[in-house]
Amino acid sequence: MKYDFSKMIFRDIEDRPIEGGYKFLANALYNLVKDLDMLEIARSINKGEIVELDESAIEEIKVVIENQNSRFAAFMKKAVLDFLKTEGVKDE
Repeated sequence: MKYDFSKMIFRDIEDRPIEGGYKFLANALYNLVKDLDMLEIARSINKGEIVELDESAIEEIKVVIENQNSRFAAFMKKAVLDFLKTEGVKDE
């Protein structure tokens, strides 16, 4: 499925949007993945491009955000997981 992570929004405790969450995700992926394909996906996410993710890529993203070194707070993990479940780009 295709995803446009630039549309992913983190929200603070008062439910206000936090812009640029996709860049935080991209940097975490870039620094923590071991696979070259995922490295390219991280670069594309950082540029705000639409990326095609298969199930293994989605699982790798989940592993990264659960990694203690990623510094993902619970509200950020929830935003990424919810986005992956619901926000695929529809083919036109």
